Amino acid sequence: MSSTTLSFISLPTELWFHSFTFLGTNDFRHLCLVSKTLLPEGRRLLYRDVALRGGTGIMRWTETILSSEILRPLIVSLTLPTRAQLTGYYSRSLTKCLSLLPHLVELNIRHNMTLFSTSAYIIPEILDACSTRLAILRHDLSDVGLNHSLFDPSGFFETHKDLESLYLACTHIGDFLPPHLEEVPVGTLPQLSTLHVENINILRAFRMKPIRRLRVGDIGTDVEGLRFVLDSFRDTLTSLCIGVHNLSDSGRDEDQSLVALMELLVAHVPKLSRLYIFNGVTELDSLMQSQPSRFYSSLQTLSSLKSLVFGVNTRRHQVGLLNPLCNAFKVFVSRLFMSSRSLEQASVGFLPPVGLKRGSEKLFGGESVSFVRAGDKDGDDGLFSREIECTLAADSWTLA
Repeated sequence: MSSTTLSFISLPTELWFHSFTFLGTNDFRHLCLVSKTLLPEGRRLLYRDVALRGGTGIMRWTETILSSEILRPLIVSLTLPTRAQLTGYYSRSLTKCLSLLPHLVELNIRHNMTLFSTSAYIIPEILDACSTRLAILRHDLSDVGLNHSLFDPSGFFETHKDLESLYLACTHIGDFLPPHLEEVPVGTLPQLSTLHVENINILRAFRMKPIRRLRVGDIGTDVEGLRFVLDSFRDTLTSLCIGVHNLSDSGRDEDQSLVALMELLVAHVPKLSRLYIFNGVTELDSLMQSQPSRFYSSLQTLSSLKSLVFGVNTRRHQVGLLNPLCNAFKVFVSRLFMSSRSLEQASVGFLPPVGLKRGSEKLFGGESVSFVRAGDKDGDDGLFSREIECTLAADSWTLA
């Protein structure tokens, strides 16, 4: 080990620990092997967020955890694949492993290979074994219900009442709820505040929940379809992230589609502080050109709005929309800040159609522009903005 490293680790841990967080996994393992001082912190970094791939990865990790009491309390977040070839022995071993992780608060079940539960190894017992401290569950399988045992009196949701964040990727209402239920029971998931769904129809199952942060992958062609579900969240919702594919197919003019959306938000989610609108490419382009007064009037009425983000998922539109030298773009940004005294940041960015690459820390790629409010010499901060680097995190919609 170099003298520089020895000098670092002779200092209090809090002074040097974050300097090593950029190192790769193999580098950490090497440091743990050669330094007793680095071993505890290295272990903590290696095991606090574990992502497993395939049956082999699960089996090796299972054996490690079962044989080491030191590592079990270190694991805070665990990612399992949706598909793996496991024998009955390792399926039972994985279940036992999860029951031995006292500090596990986040469980992700996701993979790019398979989304269908018929090819998955996940069984209700595996979920039930998780610590009751579990706060975040991300489930990429199409059938989340798992024979609807999640809703049994002794099922997963009843025994994990601290769940605060739930992500359901490919779920439909019939897959999620048992036939005799129209919505999640009142006493189930009482702490749920963050919800991410791809299917808007499933939102009605959460009408009675105190949702503060909501992301909907696609609201379809009818903006009015949001009215019923948003009204049930009007007293709690502060962050909304929505996909608006083909709003112009709803029969409205392109610019009027976003106007209708904004007016709907004014009427039903008055406490909104963060708004993320994705994929409305032609609507946004038309909005910038026509500058309808009703849009800015709605923006002004949302008196709590602090962050407004437009995501563009088609590269051929990025030149016109993201060029800060474009006069329409400059007028658009200026009017955003003029219309809303509460607005602090506005961003327009290019979002790849395939989504974010794994490990990406930014919401957009390099072709993104963000503006924040900047006051002039006379203190009138409503007329000026300045460009900043777009550093919105991929999950920034959950921060409201």
